[in-house]
Amino acid sequence: YMAMFQSLKADQRVVLNFGGVRTATSSFVNNAFVRLLSDFSLAHIKLHVGVVRSSRQINELIRDRLERAAIGSAAA
Repeated sequence: YMAMFQSLKADQRVVLNFGGVRTATSSFVNNAFVRLLSDFSLAHIKLHVGVVRSSRQINELIRDRLERAAIGSAAA
């Protein structure tokens, strides 16, 4: 989280390589990605964070958790 936060704060692109990783837990996604929504917009995260060599499950989990959290924070 902290490495991504610092890179995003510096307006740098972050690329996460999930090569060799078959699955990710929602706890990991919440702590590594969703937490960023406290400081950055979903659009900023989408623009600056890339995910490579990941499974469909990981991609969908990251996307779904980020979008749901962004909608939830906008409604609050």
